[in-house]
Amino acid sequence: YTPSLTAMDSFLYPVCSGHYIYEPGYTLIRNSYDSYLILFLIKGSLHLTVDDTTVTASEGRFVLVDCFKPYSYFTEEFCEIIFLHFDGRSARTYYDMIHAQLGLVFSLTEPYLVLNQLNLIYKMFHSGASISELLLAKYITEILTELATQPQLSLQQKTGSQIAERAISYISNHIRENLTVEILADHVSLSIYHFIRLFKSCTGFTPYAYILNSRVNTAKYLLRNTHLSMKEICYQ
Repeated sequence: YTPSLTAMDSFLYPVCSGHYIYEPGYTLIRNSYDSYLILFLIKGSLHLTVDDTTVTASEGRFVLVDCFKPYSYFTEEFCEIIFLHFDGRSARTYYDMIHAQLGLVFSLTEPYLVLNQLNLIYKMFHSGASISELLLAKYITEILTELATQPQLSLQQKTGSQIAERAISYISNHIRENLTVEILADHVSLSIYHFIRLFKSCTGFTPYAYILNSRVNTAKYLLRNTHLSMKEICYQ
């Protein structure tokens, strides 16, 4: 969408809205797409890399990205998303507030308002209805206000999320190696028991289940998108 000069000077406005279905192996790499991205995983999962950190966003979670910086993501499975690229005079302020509070990937206890407004924006364009920039600004403001007013995470919760992200990044970079829970716990400087409990509370998976799932999805990707033999894939 190309906003009017009035919208660019005064409002929040959409840049691009979509409802996408990705095939396994879909990859997107961008140096910049001048906007901010709010994305919701309806089905499947995405592996997202921003600032040299790779995290996994699973079904039912939101992603918030500063697309003025390089970013990329890929999926190893069937994946369905709804998304909105947006910008505007107050977009940076909203982004900084939300990112500081919720991080890159997060879930909401009650996601319905945000999802409803995302759908309303998408349907406005998809249906070919007349475009009201004031109404679009209202929807986007409601989305960002809802996210910005989520309960503040405690220091302990923030630290737990950061530790889980470090472990996930390590798994992604060493998926073909002999990964054990002991190695991961040592990498993040926690006892095995504390690490397993924290990792599961942040991701919904035990470390072992996450590693196994990642390897199965990697094997699926290699089977579909390379000429490697099954023996070589099994060896990897």
